Amino acid sequence: MLLASQGRAQSIPSAWKTAADCEQYRQGITTAVKTKIAKLLSDDTETQKYVRNWFIEQVTATQPPSASFMDIYADVLNNALENLVDPKNAPGGKPVSIRVRLNAAIINQAIAQRAGNARQSTVTFTLMHDPCAAVVLWGVKAARYELAAQLGQVLRDPDLIEAIVDAVKAHPDSGAIADEAFLAFTLDPTDRDLKYTSDAALKELISKIIELLTFRLTLFADTSPSDLYAESHAVTFLSRQKIHDLETPDQQLKVKNLLYDYLAACSKLLVGPDAPNKTELLDLIHQIGRALFVIAQHESNAALKDASEPITGISPDSKPGELEQRLSAVRAAIH
Repeated sequence: MLLASQGRAQSIPSAWKTAADCEQYRQGITTAVKTKIAKLLSDDTETQKYVRNWFIEQVTATQPPSASFMDIYADVLNNALENLVDPKNAPGGKPVSIRVRLNAAIINQAIAQRAGNARQSTVTFTLMHDPCAAVVLWGVKAARYELAAQLGQVLRDPDLIEAIVDAVKAHPDSGAIADEAFLAFTLDPTDRDLKYTSDAALKELISKIIELLTFRLTLFADTSPSDLYAESHAVTFLSRQKIHDLETPDQQLKVKNLLYDYLAACSKLLVGPDAPNKTELLDLIHQIGRALFVIAQHESNAALKDASEPITGISPDSKPGELEQRLSAVRAAIH
């Protein structure tokens, strides 16, 4: 109760949060943020929890904060968190503990989700290069919202797109990180209808989705990678009419070949004796079949349309010979 009371007593004044122009309150906001950030270094878990909640409470009041406040608050928080988690800024070069960095990453994500202004891109970039996978995961979660706000800019510093790709490749065993990466690149949930993202930005995202799919496919050598639902975001995105039309002819062919390669890899595992996740494998196989069917409609490719439909009927009881026949028909129809 004491901590809760302190949290209310030390909250940023409501008048600051709702002001149309908060620049005059920047110093006060900076002082409040730095004071709370310092408390994250406490060894007491309740104090750390209080700090996390305090930062979120500043932007979840009954009356929504103004855009000016969110702009300054996110900017100040970015600088404070960057000074906390960046190893270059640590006293004696010793990074803060994983617990501190994880709490910082959770705070960063919570505010980035609500701010929508890309002001936290610097600390988000740093968090995505953390050696701890849990910290990286929360960094990529924040990047989903930071990236969406950045895409309208011609120049980005730092480049969150490359940082997201690096995070997935640095932690190949983390399906959760891959899932968040594909969510970020497919603009879910920030721009599901693709109304606010430029064609140039979408073209950049297409190339990175293809790159990540290609990388994740290499993980199928012996077994399927964790969390195949990560790929599902990309499969649906790449089958959309607008995305298909923005792809170059080479990319369109690359996408179809990639989807076929995933079908072949999943089908091989599906009939194997040790497949631990047959439900996920089947779901992805069926989704790829539907995606290829839609792509075939975009391209007026009757052969691919006819070949992809039976893919959605594959089941755990499908025989290897039957799978091979269906896959061969898809392979022959891709051009």
